[in-house]
Amino acid sequence: MVKNNGRFIFMNKGVSNSAGLIPCALGGLVVSAAVSLGIAAACAFAALSMPDPGKYTGTFASASLFLAAFAGGFTAAKKKGGATLLCGALSAALLLAVTSLLALIFSVKMNIPFFALRALGVLLCSVLGANIGVGAVTGGKRKRKKSRNRT
Repeated sequence: MVKNNGRFIFMNKGVSNSAGLIPCALGGLVVSAAVSLGIAAACAFAALSMPDPGKYTGTFASASLFLAAFAGGFTAAKKKGGATLLCGALSAALLLAVTSLLALIFSVKMNIPFFALRALGVLLCSVLGANIGVGAVTGGKRKRKKSRNRT
């Protein structure tokens, strides 16, 4: 038995404390929903102070979705501790599925080519967040190269 970060780990189970992929992606989805609601509320207050609030609705909604995807991918990968591409892609897929389901429930008109571009952006933002999230888990520190003194 080895003590690692205050937790006891049995030698035969390995050092990895990572959770399952699905719970991590669902945790990322919860975080991305919370971040999206917070950013959307802030953007709504910002839009109300503008002369034409409806003019920037699409821009604010896209920014909110991309930042939420980044936060969801970051959280999922940080919780998982590895498998960045899979964590980010699954988190993005869940976010897009929930967003599409809500759009269908509330009868929101969807432009299919625009949705495809937005889905690609969400996927890229989520995978980028997952890569940065795993870097945060491992410490993200680079090793210094030893300098050779040639004389």
